[in-house]
Amino acid sequence: MIFVAMIAQGVIRGDTQLAQYTRLSAQDAAFLASDCEQTPMIIGALGIYDGKPLTLGDGSLDFDRIVTHIAGALHRSPTLTRQLSHVPLFGNPIWIDAPKVDLEHHLNRAAIPAPGHVRSLMDFVGRIYNYPLPRDRPLWDMWIIEGLSDQRFALLVRIHHALMDGGAGLEVLGSFHSLTPEPTVDAKDAEDEDDAGEVKPWRGTLGPRPEQLISDEIAHRMRGFGTVIGDLIQNIAAPRRAFNQGLQLVEGVFSLVERIARPSPLNGPIRAARRVSWLSTPLDELRTIKRRLGGTLNDAVLAVTAGALRKALSEHGRAVDELRLRVACPSNSRPPDEAGASGNHTASFIIDLPVNLSDPLDRYDAVLEATRHAKVARQADAVQFVFDLADRAAPDLVGTVMSMAGNFQNLVVSNIAGPPVPIYMTGCRVEELYILTILMPNTALAITLFSYDGRMSWSLCADWELIPNLVPLERAIREEIALLSGLEMRE
Repeated sequence: MIFVAMIAQGVIRGDTQLAQYTRLSAQDAAFLASDCEQTPMIIGALGIYDGKPLTLGDGSLDFDRIVTHIAGALHRSPTLTRQLSHVPLFGNPIWIDAPKVDLEHHLNRAAIPAPGHVRSLMDFVGRIYNYPLPRDRPLWDMWIIEGLSDQRFALLVRIHHALMDGGAGLEVLGSFHSLTPEPTVDAKDAEDEDDAGEVKPWRGTLGPRPEQLISDEIAHRMRGFGTVIGDLIQNIAAPRRAFNQGLQLVEGVFSLVERIARPSPLNGPIRAARRVSWLSTPLDELRTIKRRLGGTLNDAVLAVTAGALRKALSEHGRAVDELRLRVACPSNSRPPDEAGASGNHTASFIIDLPVNLSDPLDRYDAVLEATRHAKVARQADAVQFVFDLADRAAPDLVGTVMSMAGNFQNLVVSNIAGPPVPIYMTGCRVEELYILTILMPNTALAITLFSYDGRMSWSLCADWELIPNLVPLERAIREEIALLSGLEMRE
């Protein structure tokens, strides 16, 4: 017992200089455990660039310059240099520095057929998006895709969801983009070049010793159970406060449970094949809707989504007048002092999407009431409580919640705030930027929104078989924005 206590306190370590590593949170580990052939846990970003600054004399793209640029930016994003490992005996996943990052294993070059229509790019991205990421190296890759019209090219970044959520993905994008065509060179960039000006290969630090990992894991578990016991003691000492907090938690849980999803055209067994589509609309149009009809920008997005799904499903001959869809809306729960950090910090709330209502103002009012109720019921707080408890003492809780997610939602709609100004890579301006996401079991459609440079990017990710065509939904989104933009709030 004394020996165990000494390990837990960090007295016995094996060496004085401890190697660095990062524990996966319970939420991160759940994404890792949920990864399977039908639902690969891969998120991504697709940028479409003005390729003229990188176009060579023969009309091809200067691919080597992109490789050099990415190699020089690796040190700015630890996420891209982390590799999966596990704690001996316990099996808990951790991130360690990869011994090296061989870009030949991470950077891929491809081209779409002439004349480079955007539909060809969508088809290509849909085919490769869910290729598995090998776990013996950092869990990401990039695809440089040539052949787009007007000397443009695309860059698809694919990253395992266990590494980050959409908010943390901004840190990765920022590591190899700049706010000006001429990126500034910091001191670390200069250090990473040899005398000939070539970028030195990235090398990781020494991995942790097994005994360090074991002792740290014991200490972590003891601290976790200690904080749970401490919370119980505080609750006994302040029963009224504990009762009020417990009541709020129960209300949030019941608010979620009562929203078990009904069968819908958007649900069913899904497979690995994906259909991917996207569109871009002026951000000011959504702001106009919010200003005229009330609520938040996210309320406007959800109202547009409700009307667009009603139109698109009706075109496919689906009965919509009795249809209510339950939509999961991930929200950022990252503490302010961890802004930009990697990992997942999201908690979803679930609302009824009023697809059944024919009047657009009725739909908008229903969305406002639904989001108001979700906030009052503290749904996101209830989900966050599960995550916090899992991190401290019960890591399997999050996996259980994620495995049940398909029972509570018909689709997912995420909204992420991106850079309000243009960004550049190797002098090439990013003309369009889209965020791609995962599909959860039994959920055949996910819509992700990302604001960039005065535009709102809509990314649609769907199961190939359950949703055979995304074009009607694209068209319906544009039509619904135009419709709501011209309406005024009722007197």
